[in-house]
Amino acid sequence: MPMAYKVRTATLPLLPKGSKAIKVLHFSDLHLTPKRKREIADIKSFIDLSPDLVISTGDFLAHKDAVGPTLDALGDLLDLPGLFVFGSNDYYAPSFKNPFSYLMKDDGSRKLGAKLPWQKLQNQLFSLEANFLELNGIDQKKGCYIGQENTARMHLKNKVNKRLFALQTIGGKVKEEQKITLNNEEIGKVLINDLFPFGLIKINKDSKNLIIGRELKTETASIKINIPDWMLI
Repeated sequence: MPMAYKVRTATLPLLPKGSKAIKVLHFSDLHLTPKRKREIADIKSFIDLSPDLVISTGDFLAHKDAVGPTLDALGDLLDLPGLFVFGSNDYYAPSFKNPFSYLMKDDGSRKLGAKLPWQKLQNQLFSLEANFLELNGIDQKKGCYIGQENTARMHLKNKVNKRLFALQTIGGKVKEEQKITLNNEEIGKVLINDLFPFGLIKINKDSKNLIIGRELKTETASIKINIPDWMLI
């Protein structure tokens, strides 16, 4: 079966003579939904192209519950150096539009869907808590961005004591802003309660073995967290 995406190649003579070639993988407008199994499988296969650098120019999502499936699709690509920007579809869920409106004069107005969860995560988390360092979203040696000084200080002084985790629901249903507890002690809270819930949880080297694989509680659900191999704690 042919791929859902067309892979095109181009060779650009940009590096100084004698330099080793660099393979860059660029993709855009994935527009994923949880049911696009063929597309998700194809994206997982991109790692077989052996890129040195991965660049995405936005519009990962096409559904409010697509964050988890998108991270799953990107898979091993997240272990490589990379750059990304968001598109409008990463901030707003799709909404129905009259196709005939494209034939009319553009008056500048836009019909936007509901805001997606990522915008909320940006407002509530430090980038280190959202695992940007392990996902190659932060370079501690170079770059200039808003909050860089605070981020560097937190990293160097080992002040990151909370991390973002996907939550596995064992029973019940989690709700946004609920407290997460272990043995009746609060250790975090639920940030997203969609199909793929996420929570911000206090964790460090000393508490890692006490939390991983354990059954945690919210007011209405039993949950677990799984720490991926690439996460440094």
